[in-house]
Amino acid sequence: MASKQKLGEEEDKISNLPESILVQILSCLSTKDAVGTCVLSKTWCYLWRSITKLRFDNLELRSLQNKFKAGKKKCFADFVSRVLLHLTTSSIHSFSLNVVSNGYDSSLMNTWISAVLHRRVGKLMIYYHPTHSYSSLTILCSQSLFSCKSLVHLSLNMSCIVRLPAFVHLPNLKALELSKVHFRGDSSSDSKDVTLSFPVLKKFESNSCFWHDVQNVSLQVPLLETALLKFHSSPHVDEPICIIKFCASCHLEFSYEGTVSSQQYILSDPSLALNASAILDFRSKVDDRTCKLIRQFSHVKYLRLDSIEVSAEAKDTFANLPAFIMLRYLKLRFVKGDMLMELLPKTPNLTILEIEVLLKFDEELLDSAIVPNCLSDSLKEFKLTELTWSEDDLHLAKYVMENGLVLELLSFSSTCSSGISKTAFSVVAHSVIMLPQPPTEFPSHIA
Repeated sequence: MASKQKLGEEEDKISNLPESILVQILSCLSTKDAVGTCVLSKTWCYLWRSITKLRFDNLELRSLQNKFKAGKKKCFADFVSRVLLHLTTSSIHSFSLNVVSNGYDSSLMNTWISAVLHRRVGKLMIYYHPTHSYSSLTILCSQSLFSCKSLVHLSLNMSCIVRLPAFVHLPNLKALELSKVHFRGDSSSDSKDVTLSFPVLKKFESNSCFWHDVQNVSLQVPLLETALLKFHSSPHVDEPICIIKFCASCHLEFSYEGTVSSQQYILSDPSLALNASAILDFRSKVDDRTCKLIRQFSHVKYLRLDSIEVSAEAKDTFANLPAFIMLRYLKLRFVKGDMLMELLPKTPNLTILEIEVLLKFDEELLDSAIVPNCLSDSLKEFKLTELTWSEDDLHLAKYVMENGLVLELLSFSSTCSSGISKTAFSVVAHSVIMLPQPPTEFPSHIA
């Protein structure tokens, strides 16, 4: 009997833990499972009301029959509302909402968001992408959102409209991730300028976000370390240009990917980005606007340009780009020989040149009378990848080998044999030609 009693006590060790520990355990579960523990015993009946991490996800709707979906949506909405209503905690560590279905109107979404904001939420992450047109985008109430001093991490991945006041200040925000958000200026103000003050922000990501009725956006982000901008949506034809200015004072890693948008990005002081890196993937021809963007990074040590083909109208602008004095590593993808020869003279201290896909390199470039200084003075490593073994590839390899006076490492690689036998390809595609001096690792090149 004693042994059975002892066994029962051992089985109830979890329930004997302090309530604060039990709440932490429940907070690590999905909210649905945490609430489900209320049926275990009287001790557990109300514990879930103190959880600080809330995660709601309606992905299970995908596996249900269409005739049951409407009812399931209401059940899910009621569940979220009831949980938020009965919470007793005064602060929420994180709130995550994942909704991939129609049927949730703006008022409902705003009610949920407002409820967690009033409970001093730290991390707010919302994913909501119903299939509807722009005219019926969710209108997100921004009054409480952009006055929440407790926010540390804000992630909005939802097709919505957000109206911004002329000045926004979030003193504790460290990470901001935005996707598919349409920003509009405050209709009650005549000003076309918006200032966003995030004094401790370190990470900023924006994916296909639009700015309407706003001409100038000033991002006051002195501690910003990473800016990742993606733009895979086509802007409206008549959309005016919005200038977005990053006022940062520390080393910045800047990445732009996608099509040219109606937004122009400016660094307040490009010289401050002394150790910055920039990855620019335009997915289209480089025009005057993209040239202005490239010009912002004349002080970077690492620069990657993808899909680089300069439009006829921008050739003069591209030719007049400033010298990239600090640049040590240049990576190009889908580059043509004439553009390469425009860039190399602007990189006098280049140490590593990597070309992933060479589109064209005319033979007459081999006889160019002017050889870029970087080839004779500083270039130590040259990489030519994704070879097609065309005449253009061979012309470029020959040009670099003949003029690279201080080369230490020359390497080639390919993803296809392009007519070469498998035996020959296995040797050639992975061959590395070592020149007299030993190779130097990348970090020491840019130190």
